[in-house]
Amino acid sequence: MVVEEEVLLVNNTILLIAIAVILILVVWSILQQTLNKDALYIKKTLRLAAGKNSKVGSYLTKWRMWKVWMKVRRIHKLNDEIISTLQKDKKRFPLGDKFFSLYLDSSLQVLQTYLTLVSQPVRNAEVQKGIADSEFSLNEIIIGLETELTHILNTEIQAVETEKEVLGKYSR
Repeated sequence: MVVEEEVLLVNNTILLIAIAVILILVVWSILQQTLNKDALYIKKTLRLAAGKNSKVGSYLTKWRMWKVWMKVRRIHKLNDEIISTLQKDKKRFPLGDKFFSLYLDSSLQVLQTYLTLVSQPVRNAEVQKGIADSEFSLNEIIIGLETELTHILNTEIQAVETEKEVLGKYSR
């Protein structure tokens, strides 16, 4: 009777260990699938962003006015820097959420509107106001993109400041 109880106890222990291993494997599989989905989402979003930035870059050839060309060039360069930074360090991807949801699409929309208004043969007060508003929006987008890039690079800026403080303390 004692032997049967010991065998039953060993069998129950083995069964519990098997169930625990199966649960661990199921949780591991779910985590892997989630990580793969996240990685695919990040890769897809970065690829779409690069395509949109390429479209912004294509607008560089369509401007006759120097100041507008400089703004478009600055927007393209900032977009490119943000995208490449996020591609290098995918852990920072959530920091670029505002960039993807607001600035990238807005820059394309404003550039398309501006190009449409500038190419119109009619130059009445409404069209002139639309052009001025578009130029103002381009300036706002540049300021926002610079802020976003600073926000994304903030961890590196803090690391440099920390190193500077440490070196300053120990060099004296």
